[in-house]
Amino acid sequence: MEFLTSSELSSFEEFSKGIISVYNEEQLLRITANTLKAIFGGYYYSIRLFSENERRITSTIAEGPVNHSELQIIRIKENTAKKMGVYKTGGLYSQVVEYTEKYHHIFRDTSDGTGTPVVYKGELVGIINLESPSGALKPEDKLLMILFANQLAVSVNNIRLLGRTETYRKFLYGIIDNAGVLISVVDADGKVVLINRFFKEKVGKEFREIIGQPVAGFFPASERLKLHRAFLRLKSEKLDRVNLSLFFRQGDREFNMNMTLTPLRDSVGELQYIVAIGMDVTEFLDLKTQYEDARKLATIGEFVSQISHELNNPITSIKVYAEYVKKRLSSGNFSVQDISEKIERIETTIDRIQYFVKSIVTYARPFSEEKERVRLANLFNQALYFCQYLIEKKEIETVMSVDQSIFLTCYPNQLSQVIVNLISNAVQAMTEGGRLNIEAKAENDTVVISISDTGKGMPEEVRKKIFDPFFSTRKSEGGVGLGLTIVKNAIAAHNGRIEVESEVDKGTTFRIYLKYE
Repeated sequence: MEFLTSSELSSFEEFSKGIISVYNEEQLLRITANTLKAIFGGYYYSIRLFSENERRITSTIAEGPVNHSELQIIRIKENTAKKMGVYKTGGLYSQVVEYTEKYHHIFRDTSDGTGTPVVYKGELVGIINLESPSGALKPEDKLLMILFANQLAVSVNNIRLLGRTETYRKFLYGIIDNAGVLISVVDADGKVVLINRFFKEKVGKEFREIIGQPVAGFFPASERLKLHRAFLRLKSEKLDRVNLSLFFRQGDREFNMNMTLTPLRDSVGELQYIVAIGMDVTEFLDLKTQYEDARKLATIGEFVSQISHELNNPITSIKVYAEYVKKRLSSGNFSVQDISEKIERIETTIDRIQYFVKSIVTYARPFSEEKERVRLANLFNQALYFCQYLIEKKEIETVMSVDQSIFLTCYPNQLSQVIVNLISNAVQAMTEGGRLNIEAKAENDTVVISISDTGKGMPEEVRKKIFDPFFSTRKSEGGVGLGLTIVKNAIAAHNGRIEVESEVDKGTTFRIYLKYE
């Protein structure tokens, strides 16, 4: 920079320092223009900034007798544009940028001039024009213009990056602030650094009263321990997220919230912030309760209807046989054998009613049995003993693989009844012999019990209904349709679940999943 005088060098250094803290294009142009004026006092100059994305000149400043129409088009010498990588034909620069063979003057009555494109990484961001009203420009003037253009290019890019960042920030914060869910960000100490409007409305405080405060303080005392434990887990266990249910209290109202806490960590995995997103499920839970209540009433109605139907037929039969016997006895025209046969039918029908009532009681009553810790294999051996007659009668091959080391804390009588019911169903499904497979194994913290048969299987429409009360495919054989319903309830009492797979003519598999305690 030996070609600069001490005052020019001082002006350029001030320019370089001054543009560092500039945050908008207008201010940048004023600083640049003042520096050009200080260095090139007798020359005319123009600075124009250009946006490739918007395809327009975004800012302009000029000093001198300018032809204003000339400022609407950026004209660059073609060979200069090619050297700097901004020679682009087609629609990108159309009607805004033109390429010329020689310099095109934009001020009146000037003898010499130069147009220096302002380019950042192959993108045209502006042009600086410098023209002399008398005499030719010095070679060092053109060199200095290149230095100005390079400094200006970096500053323009920084300002635009900052502008885009601010636009994205406003866009993202607008989404966060208007989201219909609770959003907050807390630091590693649990203090609030960001919230959205939904959070503010739920806690009933202003932003200034929330930011910087411990987030736990905005929840009821009974919920703070849950939050504290969740934060500790995120810190110590390196989890991706933690889900929990909390509630807010606002005056006399309570809001149920499903919360998801997600950690933001630094490059070495240390917790920096926690993003908390909560959905107000109060209305949903209220609707769910109403739906469940309505469903219970509907189920009770259906239940009573089914009981009425199941009892009405046998009671009608008893009445018919009783009237028949009464009529015969009154007439004196009867045979002992005939009367005995009708009374036997009445007794059989009464037995059926008693069996039905017993099934209803088993289905409806709560489990009164105490839990015990038992060896699972013993329950299977007991169940097979009960079903041995049926298995041998139908010549069923039995294959059992039960892990002898599995002990369960369960209701032993209820679980034994489940196994007996499923084995009995499997045997009855194999009308022409077959194979009964029984398996029980531990998979992590779950015990998986499988009971499979090679019987006739079930179509999909039947499989979907088998756990419904009073649904039975063996009504003609006296089936009540409560066996599998009782099985499902018993498994639910153990906090387990039961699934069924079936294929017509190939067989059925019931799988029970129980917590391994």
